[in-house]
Amino acid sequence: MKVLITLPDPSFCAFILLVKNATLKYEGFAYLLLKDYDKAVKSFHALSLKLDLFSNPGLFYEALALVKRNSAGDADAARKLLKQVVDKKLEGETEAEKILKKL
Repeated sequence: MKVLITLPDPSFCAFILLVKNATLKYEGFAYLLLKDYDKAVKSFHALSLKLDLFSNPGLFYEALALVKRNSAGDADAARKLLKQVVDKKLEGETEAEKILKKL
């Protein structure tokens, strides 16, 4: 008995990855709007770990969530993340420079 295994279309796989990554981004935005900063930080951090993106705003958004949460140590952590965004010329670089000047 032969078992035929068909692999999914590569464009479908790319679409699934795109949706999963966008979900993390918009999930983080939703948590920001709800002022649930802990969950926003978690979502954006998970996004920042995605290596399969052409452009990844995860570090930038994670830093913004830390600034909004404003718990002990958040300002320093946000500064570090924003510096990485600027140094590596990641998505959000221009805004990161402005925020760094204010922190």
